[in-house]
Amino acid sequence: MGFLSGLIPGVRHVRTPFINGTLWLSIFYVFGVEFDHQRLRDSRFVTDIQGLIGSWPMSYKFALLGFAAYLLGAVMEDVSGWFSARTARRCRKVADWIGSKGRYDGNWIQRPLNRFRYRIDSYLASSPPSVRGPIIDAVASAYGRIGARSSAHFTFPVEAVTEKIETLAMQLSRSAPDQYQEYDRLSSEVELRRAIVPPLLVIGGLATWDGPWWALPLSVVVAGVLIRQAFIAERRARELVANSIYLGTVEVPVLNAVIGRIESLHLSAAESQGTWVGATTVALWQVSEYEFAEDAAHEAVLSDGAPSQVVDDMLDFVALHETELGDALEARYERLSPLY
Repeated sequence: MGFLSGLIPGVRHVRTPFINGTLWLSIFYVFGVEFDHQRLRDSRFVTDIQGLIGSWPMSYKFALLGFAAYLLGAVMEDVSGWFSARTARRCRKVADWIGSKGRYDGNWIQRPLNRFRYRIDSYLASSPPSVRGPIIDAVASAYGRIGARSSAHFTFPVEAVTEKIETLAMQLSRSAPDQYQEYDRLSSEVELRRAIVPPLLVIGGLATWDGPWWALPLSVVVAGVLIRQAFIAERRARELVANSIYLGTVEVPVLNAVIGRIESLHLSAAESQGTWVGATTVALWQVSEYEFAEDAAHEAVLSDGAPSQVVDDMLDFVALHETELGDALEARYERLSPLY
């Protein structure tokens, strides 16, 4: 597939909806043949369509069938992704329910149960430590280049980068084509595995209806393996982009813009942590990242060990450079002040 995708760009993106649609067409065929819907067979519309297609050459029929499979697969692809994520969350809730039972505390089942919950959490997390780590290091390097204090980079919200990883990955097509091919392959594997899970379960259910009883349990096990592989491939794809950010192969526009704004403020490493929080907040606000600007300030208020001085310095700095934002944060801090 890697060689073929090099010759025909985009072939991976055609594969997933085509295979998905073919499986769903197979299911519809089984419904039509096995359950023999007499009303559908007697429909004049269906009869006219059959008469029209019956006169076509075989090559036209295959082309129409392939287009129908692709179109149906493209429609059902979003359903498959939603189903896979929902299934993983349901498994997590079941594990939580089992773990909440007091009689399991200290029992032999507790350790594998905790391990299962941890793996589900790692699969569901869009930014696990293996993704956040290289990005945090890249942010620390960026702050270090402007002479910031050692803890100043913690004021930058990593989510401002992790939420844009898919967009940032496009830079690899120019700066590192081989890495981009690997990212594209992993993304396609994620889409393919998530897409075929729902039709696979339906096929297992149909096979169990008038066949061996183990067909459905087997399809459930295979579906679980495919969902697990999809989450692992998705994490590896995001790790690839995160490491590219750390190595400088991929640039982060929002980080560069924030660093440029902070550098223009001419702060020194001797400035307080609250001042650096305020500088990051102001910079994010000025580059139109309003939500992340408020989140950066709010995170500093909630997470710092001695927040009073930090918050005061932050509010003073923000009020000096962005009056509107300073008033909004002042009102928010007044609501939170009973917590301190």
